[in-house]
Amino acid sequence: MLEVVFSDSEKGSMKAAKNYNMKNDLLELMEKKRREENYVSFILMLTDIFKEESEMIVVGEYKDIIGKALGEATGKGSYCAPGILSRKKQVVPAITTAIEHLEEFN
Repeated sequence: MLEVVFSDSEKGSMKAAKNYNMKNDLLELMEKKRREENYVSFILMLTDIFKEESEMIVVGEYKDIIGKALGEATGKGSYCAPGILSRKKQVVPAITTAIEHLEEFN
């Protein structure tokens, strides 16, 4: 559960605006878009350049295969990918290889 907070600059305190489960909403929106556009899979890559890792949020037919190719599962449709910072140099080749060799990842 994500807690959204706002800073109250006059009082110097933080107030919780509301509890909001953003990830479930995000997964639902990604799945809806995937179906509308007839995509096989939909991947959202969130990169933390300071930690030098990315979180991959994946929906679709090959989500487990794509997830295994990119990192460790951390929750519903989410994978931690240490050292993954580049879509072109790291993510696309890993996904391409995984899909080409489906039987190895099952």
